[in-house]
Amino acid sequence: MSEQYRRSLINTCISTCMNIRMNSRIRSRTRRFFLIIGLVIGFFASSLASSMPSQANTSAEASALLSRHPNAGIWVMYKGDNSADDLQRPYIQGIMAYAPWNVTYVGPNEFDWKALDSELDFIINQAGKPAMVDIPAGYCPNIDWPAWIREQVATHKEKNGNGCYPFQFWDPVYIDLHKAYIRALATHLADFDANDARPDQTDITFVRAEVMAKTMENLPNDDELSEWTWEEFNPASNGRIYQVDLTTYLKYSYQQEITLTYKRELDRAYAEVGLTPSVPTAKGGNYWQEFPTRDRFVSEGVWMDQHSGSPNPQGWYYDMYSKVRSGETRGTSETGGKSPETLLAQYAYWEILANLHYGVEFIGLYGNNKFSPEHQPHGAVNYPENREALEFGTRYAGAYRDPATSPGAWIALRGGYPEDSFSGKVFARHMWTNYEFLMTQYRPQQSVLLFGIDHNQRPTDSLTPIVKRSSKKPWRNEIDMCQKEFSVRDCEYLWQQPGKYLGKKDGNHEYTYRTSDLGKVVYCGVNMFCGNEPKTTRVETILWARRTNDDAGFPSMRFDLNDEFAQSLNGRAQIRVVYLDQGRGEWELRYDSQSEGGKSAVVVKKYNSNEWKEVVVDVDDAAFNNGLEGGTDLSLFNMGDDDDIFHMIEVLRVETEE
Repeated sequence: MSEQYRRSLINTCISTCMNIRMNSRIRSRTRRFFLIIGLVIGFFASSLASSMPSQANTSAEASALLSRHPNAGIWVMYKGDNSADDLQRPYIQGIMAYAPWNVTYVGPNEFDWKALDSELDFIINQAGKPAMVDIPAGYCPNIDWPAWIREQVATHKEKNGNGCYPFQFWDPVYIDLHKAYIRALATHLADFDANDARPDQTDITFVRAEVMAKTMENLPNDDELSEWTWEEFNPASNGRIYQVDLTTYLKYSYQQEITLTYKRELDRAYAEVGLTPSVPTAKGGNYWQEFPTRDRFVSEGVWMDQHSGSPNPQGWYYDMYSKVRSGETRGTSETGGKSPETLLAQYAYWEILANLHYGVEFIGLYGNNKFSPEHQPHGAVNYPENREALEFGTRYAGAYRDPATSPGAWIALRGGYPEDSFSGKVFARHMWTNYEFLMTQYRPQQSVLLFGIDHNQRPTDSLTPIVKRSSKKPWRNEIDMCQKEFSVRDCEYLWQQPGKYLGKKDGNHEYTYRTSDLGKVVYCGVNMFCGNEPKTTRVETILWARRTNDDAGFPSMRFDLNDEFAQSLNGRAQIRVVYLDQGRGEWELRYDSQSEGGKSAVVVKKYNSNEWKEVVVDVDDAAFNNGLEGGTDLSLFNMGDDDDIFHMIEVLRVETEE
């Protein structure tokens, strides 16, 4: 099938499916039916026309996904003023190389790679780290689109949110120009990689497949398509304008064509120099549903990327959780939120925990002073109070892929509630569960979810959810609705509905959670939970926690280890528990031992310092064979006095001496 015929088929299909006029009673349902038919036909046509047919991951790629990537861990986004020596930290696994599109694409088949090469030389040859590549555009006035393209492609009459006039990106002329750039970029990257300080290995680990559409990262939303008709564009200097309106199909067809061009060209270029290819990453979907291109990208070996990293990232469920955490592909991320001054360390800490929960292996944090120049002149990646969190992130990134070799398992106790519900579904705008890594909580609804940050504290409003419903509580069918879309275990968290009513707004009743006194996280330089007042450098509030619920008959929290991880420990482990020293009671850590279920590992007395503390216990007779109540392996047990509040339990591997 020729490219011209494919485009003709697509446009005919879209014209037929999207422009049918019907009476108001049946229009919506029927248009949806025709849209579905159009998408099926269109994607079938696209797959037939692809110069490289769709195929599953090769056996080598599939085998590689069984293990963590050797470069997994903390990656530096925007190195800022960090020197090569600053970036020698062992937890830093890679650095972003950044060169604008308008600087590197200077004319038809004319490229200037000096800025990109300078970045790559610093990262690979001077700092000795792997690199990722991002080619930004569409952030005006500093990083505009290549001006010469306006001579050949129409531009939008209105600026985008970043102050630029986007191109008519679905125009075949623009697509051909974009693909020519990708081919040249791939060739240049492979050539640089084959001639750098380590020519026998691939040093450019991945490349962002930026779409260069509405923005460099984003396609227009479906509800914006009326603003993306061809009449909304000014003709190019040569008079050209592509007289076809943008449709849902066309925008995803464009995304697929550009992304898979990155995949094909990187594979080609690296094969020519005899190196393992760098991998393209595609930006993931939103919080309503996955992109229709997702499964195709995964099958082709494309990684998933998100630019909205935060302690409670939005819209990661349908790609990171569903495809990355499942082990089908790998994930990359970049910080997307702004930490308030009062939460600089906790924000980064929980952002790293969130990344690990979703299975992200390349965790991107800033190396510039974008958010807090006074406290973080070299960014979050070189902030002393972040040190333990950064080391934790690199230690665990990707280790879930092979539980038998993972350095440990852990769970960070938290939660939330689905903010949105309509058409009989709840939606995962943000994750409402604990953050888990080879460990789960048995019946989390038996413990009480606690929040340390008020819902209206800016700019962290997403940390404590605002839940919107058309009717007032109680919502009796929410769990059943949840189980239509999500796992039974994920839906157990919905037993604890938000209890604070905010009022009615825009036709919805709004609820949130009350905040609790969650004490103080004390930092002593690079040490978190240090509890040493004379050496204190910073004090912050923890974001979430859970407490036992003795009044309701639930004095304990129980946890289940991944069986493969548990059995690989050979009876030896180190158990770390982070708890709030609030009140004067006692709590007990119990574990499934080889001699008895529920053996006591330690009893901890509290002294009401209102500080978070940690206790570490070594055991050498662990069975971890699901011998505790509910088939669990560990429990935190209230000793019958005041309830106890916990943040984390971690089981660390202890290497057996030869």
